[in-house]
Amino acid sequence: THYMARKLIIDAVCYFAKVYGFDGFRFDLMGIIDKKTMHLLYKALKEIKPDIMVYGEGWDMPTCLAFEEKSSLNNTFDKDLIDIGFFNDRFRDVLKGKTDDSNLQAKGYLNGDLNYRDGFKHVFVGSTVSYGFPAMFDSTKQTINYVECHDNATLFDKLAVSNKDETIETRLRRIKLINACTILSLGVPLIHAGQEVGLSKNGVCNSYNSGDAINGFRYDIAANRKDMIKYLNDIIRLKKYFSCFYLDRKEEIVSNIEFEDLQNGAVAIKLNDSERKCKVIVI
Repeated sequence: THYMARKLIIDAVCYFAKVYGFDGFRFDLMGIIDKKTMHLLYKALKEIKPDIMVYGEGWDMPTCLAFEEKSSLNNTFDKDLIDIGFFNDRFRDVLKGKTDDSNLQAKGYLNGDLNYRDGFKHVFVGSTVSYGFPAMFDSTKQTINYVECHDNATLFDKLAVSNKDETIETRLRRIKLINACTILSLGVPLIHAGQEVGLSKNGVCNSYNSGDAINGFRYDIAANRKDMIKYLNDIIRLKKYFSCFYLDRKEEIVSNIEFEDLQNGAVAIKLNDSERKCKVIVI
């Protein structure tokens, strides 16, 4: 909030955007930065690159900044933060359960806990409508939908614990399902490198200092799982083809998407695509 500190942050990102051509910025612990700085930062970057992306961690961390001034998930409806993206940890936990070391056994909707079915509806529409949980965002552009990131266990390693009795083949099919829902859900999808083919970190969760043996990309595994790469590519093409996967505001979401509960805990998502003049159904 001090003038020169704010100036340093804004000048730095503008320099990177102008000189190096960066087209997006991800802020670690963004929740401890004040809303005004983030707003001014985004405004300055947008003048350099109109389609700039700015997002970060909206965790409510302890700091001397007043609660209502933080760029945290608690203040997403504030006008200063309407253009900023937030990592949606609710999306992560609802889809496949918590990922911290002590909760690897916990399940989400897509790996077996059917109590999260309404929660899944909520996160599928970008956490903008109250299904099972209160709304988190005013716009689907604010939610960064993810199930795997550099922190914690990979999706493959998580499922090895939460669904330990399943075969590798079933686990890879489940990863394809979870990846598809991550892409097709309203909002901004984030896919961690290796997630598309189910890479493992051999059970190492906090792998910042583990080296290439744990963190390196396994091209040999990717070569053997080309079907998973093609599957993800096809899902992305499907997302791009239908405008109904880009609905933004609560009003248009409520009027164009409906859910039907099916047997065995399944759910059908029915989306009206006004551009293609058809109905898209995701089960």
